[in-house]
Amino acid sequence: MALYSPLSREENEIRLLTLHPGTGDAPLRCTLSQVSLHTHYNYRYKDWGNDYKEFADTEEPEPCPDHHPPYEALSYQWGPKLPRFPIEINNQPKTISSNLSSALRRLRKPDQDRVLWVDTVCINQEDNKERGSQVQRMTAIYQRAERVLIWLGEASEDSDLAVDTLNKLGGVDKQFSVTKAPGAISAGPHFNPFRGNWPFEYRNELSVDRLPDLTISGAPEWLQQMFEENSCVAEQLHLISIDDLGQKEWTALENFFKGRTWWKRVWIIQEVAFARDALLFCGSKCMQWATLHDLWRQESCNRSYRLHYLMGISALPLDLARSTQRNPMRALGCEPVDWSLLCLLARYRSWKSTDAQDKIYALLGLASISKDLPITPDYEKEIEDVFCDATAAIIEEDQNLDILSQVHRLEGQNNRDNWPSWVPDWTIDNGISFLIDISNGLRPYDAGGKWTASYAVFDPDTGGRLRAGWRKAMNPARKGLCDGLVRRPDTSAGPSQPSWQEPAAAGGGLTLIMPEGRLTRLPYSSQGQSSYATRLPQRKLQVQGVLWDVIIRVSDSISKESLHSRDYRFTIRKWMASISKSVDPTCPEVKAVNVQLFMLTLLRGQVTFPAESMSNPEMYTKCIAYLVKKFLVWIEYISEEEVGEPPVPGLPAEFDMWIPQNLYGWNFAITLHGHFGLVPSGAESFDAVCIILGSSVPFVLRQCDGTDEWEWEHIGTGYFYHVMAGEVYQLLQDGGVVSQSFVLA
Repeated sequence: MALYSPLSREENEIRLLTLHPGTGDAPLRCTLSQVSLHTHYNYRYKDWGNDYKEFADTEEPEPCPDHHPPYEALSYQWGPKLPRFPIEINNQPKTISSNLSSALRRLRKPDQDRVLWVDTVCINQEDNKERGSQVQRMTAIYQRAERVLIWLGEASEDSDLAVDTLNKLGGVDKQFSVTKAPGAISAGPHFNPFRGNWPFEYRNELSVDRLPDLTISGAPEWLQQMFEENSCVAEQLHLISIDDLGQKEWTALENFFKGRTWWKRVWIIQEVAFARDALLFCGSKCMQWATLHDLWRQESCNRSYRLHYLMGISALPLDLARSTQRNPMRALGCEPVDWSLLCLLARYRSWKSTDAQDKIYALLGLASISKDLPITPDYEKEIEDVFCDATAAIIEEDQNLDILSQVHRLEGQNNRDNWPSWVPDWTIDNGISFLIDISNGLRPYDAGGKWTASYAVFDPDTGGRLRAGWRKAMNPARKGLCDGLVRRPDTSAGPSQPSWQEPAAAGGGLTLIMPEGRLTRLPYSSQGQSSYATRLPQRKLQVQGVLWDVIIRVSDSISKESLHSRDYRFTIRKWMASISKSVDPTCPEVKAVNVQLFMLTLLRGQVTFPAESMSNPEMYTKCIAYLVKKFLVWIEYISEEEVGEPPVPGLPAEFDMWIPQNLYGWNFAITLHGHFGLVPSGAESFDAVCIILGSSVPFVLRQCDGTDEWEWEHIGTGYFYHVMAGEVYQLLQDGGVVSQSFVLA
């Protein structure tokens, strides 16, 4: 008899695994059954009271007589396929992985059944259509589970000490938790209550006066007061401080958070985020997820750099995802703008999945602002088509080409066979610092035209970051428009009808298109197609823009190892010397090194001075001049004595912190017309630097060999100081240049 029978989509069916009692080495025995997953809830939520501080009561729905049975969902890492261990399911002998076998043995009860949802057993892994269908229900499955059981693996030498230490810091059984606080309110229909005075969990924290400028240091008064109150509670509960930890405890915590690969699996993000309650199991030890959350209620933990680092690469991103799902603003119909699919793909790029397509499918349920994207999990599709379709859908939703800025080819790196060059491969994380920091909403350039963030709830702070990143989503007819972190073209100027110049014939070599004509910003398409890109057959994309210049010289790469020493500064001096020489007979002689421009190139133009200096042109000039001298000292070109006093006390010049992160994976390049900038280390001489409409940054393109069409490979983005603020776009507006089509293959 077959173990799996078809699941009914109409009845919203899933399978549940009943784990029968047992202890020790007794065989694992289970029963697999099909049930209809119900989607309604039986308690109050969503409506605010008149004072907008607590939720008002709502009418209780009638009990459901055939509601699905209570169950718990398991979160674990699949681990190696071999060796396999025996299990009996519906009286049939089967095998499961070593890690799952260990988890079930630890979780089964000695005297009663335990009902679980376990993906590898409850989904027929041999049926790709069922896999795709059930993956669409993953969000609902974890939301409706009584709790999520997290299996981190068997105990190690010091894992018990790590769990005990965390319990002593954050409290056991939610003693220190908001869920135990009086006056707690419900954040939504499937979440535990929480108290409203915790950061980011209170509606009033999203008002202008409670959102401090992110560029100003220091905690706001309300936060400091809360820490003081929490310290008193921690003392009453006899919790320890972070200062009480010795080297033994720190080593145990490092092994716990850095040595267990469960922390970096992409599927666990939604498994933790949507859980009503979550328990962590490591060997025989157990810990509430609330314990990890409540660590930050202690000021000593909140201000510990060492703890922030350990949890920042493990538990903290998960806890932030969990808090985002619980924000009361969502009950008012608002969604976080930085939780679009594109932002999530960029934020969790380093997280791993067994199947490549799951890098996208695992984040769909979390991308609340991208819920209308036409992406359906389909494990029968080729991986290239999955990523290609997702990229095209994001372009259509965002109405810009920011996603193409996440392509960056390194030296010696080639795309996998049949992979379109314009499609980011989210399975690869090279630690590159991209020009556009999508996950943090930093898009400081306007190469393809002026942009606006006017849809943000509040204006950006002085550092350019958008505060209060929430958008109103009451109206379901969004038509693909997103606010806040997704910026829109500036529609304030220019006619809407473009004029095109046909591309030059292939085989004629690279040609600088010196234009005649005029191009203005394209209007939004009424057919749902992006104004800036057209999807073509054979995984190609057509874009429009200007071939601005051609690279004629690319420097050697700076290795990651040399960035940890002082050696790379010598390379920077060689770069600076190279721009004072004629690099090509056809290139105008550069009379002198423009040190300021060179420094700003290495900084990617991102220099921030005190507010009074930014608003005073004379003072700004003095600050730049001082910074240039400090830069020359940094590369050991002049001595510190030649610098003089700073024009503003405490003016920062942290080049060791600013520049190295901008250099790994980037090379210094000089163009035919004598411009210089930063390009991907995979760029080569005769690659073209193009200004593409709809993109905040220039693209580096390479003409494809042996093609009969005007086709290009997308190598990545480039930083060239003189075109980052929309100078070429302005020439298009004024008729100084004309655009052409580029087909990206």
